[in-house]
Parts: sequence; structure tokens; C-alpha cells
Amino acid sequence: MNRRARQVSYFLSSQYFSDGLRITLSILLPSLLLNQFGQLATGMAMSLGALTVSISDAPGPVLHRRNSMLTTIGLSFLVTLVTGFARMNDYVLGAEVVVFSFIFSMFAVYGTRATSVGNAASLIMILMLDRPLDATGVIIESLLVLAGGSWYMAISLLMSRLQPYRLGQQALGQCIHEIAKFMQIKADFYSISTRLDDDYRHLVAQQVAVSEKQDAVREVLFKSRRFVAETTRTGRVLLLTFVDVMDLYEQILAMYYDYSDIRERFGPTGILDDVSHLIRRLAIELDHIGLAIQSPVLSRSPRDFLPELEALKQRIDALSDQEGSVLVLKKVLVSLRNLSQRLTAIQNNLVAPTPKQTTREELEFGRFVSHQVISIKSLVDNLTLESLAFRYAIRVSLAMLFGYVFTKLLPYGHHSYWVLLTISVILKPAFSLTKQRNIERISGTLAGGQWVS
Repeated sequence: MNRRARQVSYFLSSQYFSDGLRITLSILLPSLLLNQFGQLATGMAMSLGALTVSISDAPGPVLHRRNSMLTTIGLSFLVTLVTGFARMNDYVLGAEVVVFSFIFSMFAVYGTRATSVGNAASLIMILMLDRPLDATGVIIESLLVLAGGSWYMAISLLMSRLQPYRLGQQALGQCIHEIAKFMQIKADFYSISTRLDDDYRHLVAQQVAVSEKQDAVREVLFKSRRFVAETTRTGRVLLLTFVDVMDLYEQILAMYYDYSDIRERFGPTGILDDVSHLIRRLAIELDHIGLAIQSPVLSRSPRDFLPELEALKQRIDALSDQEGSVLVLKKVLVSLRNLSQRLTAIQNNLVAPTPKQTTREELEFGRFVSHQVISIKSLVDNLTLESLAFRYAIRVSLAMLFGYVFTKLLPYGHHSYWVLLTISVILKPAFSLTKQRNIERISGTLAGGQWVS
């Protein structure tokens, strides 16, 4: 399978694609079905609740996802109710915007998942600002949002029950895919056609991407009792493969040499091209392993690298008489042989009918994950200007207040909530990210205006 075909296969079997389908259908179905009975407004309210809960449905253990969705459902109901009644008085609504914006922004203290819950609650508040509802309508709207959120959570948890290992397979497959890219970049260091400065820059960027995928796999595998205490073949294969892949990644990281010296000494001989080519072949094989895990229907016979390793050894031995010491090339050869053996071990585990049993104590799962404690004390401790989350919450609440006052002073129409929505989307804890979002927003607006005109 060529590179482009693998990329397409990775995307179609990825978490992004499957989650996109599930989220889209879960949000649209209430509106589409109820519209057939002339109840589009009712369906839209339920879809709004489903949309809000989908924001907090981040990948991870089912228990954590369930808790975050339940929290979002409760907050969505409460915020819809409070905002619906608060909008009957401009001053009360302004106070609510400031208070809720500050509180929900402070959720960043508890990590990424809690931040998504806060973002979802802020979104439902903003979208309710311009809904002209009476007291009865506010209560009905709140109940419909509650029903829509519950509908989405039921669909999400049902899919997790029907495919309990799917999320772990997708996370591990994507992690292996990024490690294969990292390995491809390592191959560039042995190619005299690339600049070492560019290679190092690409390597560091890819190392960050690999680290993020590793954290995602740990989140799914080692915080889920289904995997930690798993006795089925699928669960054991995923755990053992992840441990073996981490060992392989450590071996790749350990392959560091004085590349400028290697290029200067052995570049003219052409042997570095052979080394680079072999590393790329190993990376492609690793990429196929990741795809095989992510797409269980895919099968491919393992590749034997012994002939290529032996041919490289003979070339290195032939150079020893011409170029002097080739110890560094022999070290590279040993590293490549170890990588090949590790790939073979991973492939054997994937096809073995009963992989070796690994106890919980042997893997020491607790060392692989971090634990976020949800407590009021953590929130209180961050109520200081030294806290990044506190300063961010202050900025958000002041910006939202300014946006709210702006929409009240100017005849902005019935869609004034777009001002607050833009503030909520663009304003981020890091100034660099806020600047980037702002540039992207303005560029997209200008490009869209030019396209329409």
C-alpha cells in the first residue's frame, strides 16, 4: 500500500472520522425527525442540547466521559434556565454574563476535560441571550436542552458499549502513525540532500506530536478498568503493543550521533543513502502495524528485513578497508537490527492466538498516567493574580462584559450574540494562541466576504 492510500485509510478509520459521523448524526437527528411532524423549533432546542454536550465528550475512559457529559447536561439545563429569566432585565443579564464567564473560565484549573465543560456551558449561555421566551417558554426550552443532552449521552455511551475497544485501537493506531513519521524524519539525518538545522526543527515538532498521542493512549488504556483488568485477547494485545511501541520509540530516540561528521566522512561513499532507505522501510512497516491496529479488517504479511540488514553489513565491512574506522556505522547497524527485531515482536503479538499474560504489577500502570483531583481547594488556591487561569478568567469576563454593553448600545440586530461568541472562541489563556485565532478569524471573514461578493 502506497503512502497516499495509507493516509486515506488512516483517516477513514480514525477517531476523528468516526466521532465526526456520530456527533453529526446525534445533533441533526432530533431536528430532522421532529421537523417531519412540524416541530422544528422543538428539534432545534434538542439539537442545541446535544451540540453542547458533544463539546465535552472528549476521548478518554468511559467513566470520565460519562461524568463530564453528566456535568455538562446539568450545567446546560441550569444555565438555560437562569439565562432565560435573566434576559428579562438587561442589568441582571449583564451581571450573569460576567459571573458565569468568570466561573466557567476558571474550570481550566481542572484540566482540558473540565475546560471543555466550561466552554460548553459558556456556549449555551451565549446562544440563549437573544431567545425571546416567556416564563413558560424558558422552562420548556430548558427541558428540551436537557432532553437533547441526555439523547447525545445515551448515543455516545451506547457506541462505547457496542465497540468497547475501538477508541483504544484508534488512539494506539494514531500514536504508532506519528512515531512512524518521527522515524521518517530520523532517516533524513542520513541524507546529504537535507539541511541538519531543518531536520532538527522537524524532529522536535514531531516529538511534541508523538508525546500528545502517547498521552492520549495512556488516558484511554491505563485509566480504564476494562483494559487494566482485561483478560480478553484484544485487551492484552493493545496493552502489550503499547508497551512494546514505547520501547521501540525509546530505541529510536537513542539513535543519536554526530550527523555532520557522519555526512562529511561517509557522504561521498553513498552508504548513507542505504541507511536512510532502510530506516524509511522500517518506518513504513511500523506505519502498516499502526494501520492494522486501527483497521482490524486490514491484513498484511510481515516484511523480513534480514536480507537488507545483511547487505548493509557487507557494505560497511567493505568500507572498513577504505575509509578507516566505521565503528559509528556499525553502531547504526546494531540499532537498526534492534528496531527490526522489535517490529517483529510487535507483529508476532498481533497475530498470536494467545499473547503472553502480563500482570498489572509488571506494567505498573500508575506510572504512565497523571491524576487530576477535582476539589474546591484547587479553585480557591488559584484565585490570585499569580494564577494563569485566574488572569484568563478575568480577561474573559471583562471582554464579555464589554461585548455585551457594545451590543446594547448599538443597534446590532437580533444576532448580537455573535459578538460574545467571537470573544469566547478567540480569547485563549495563551496570548500567542489568541493572536493566532484572531488572525485566522479575520482572514476567514475577509476571504468569505470576497468569495460571496
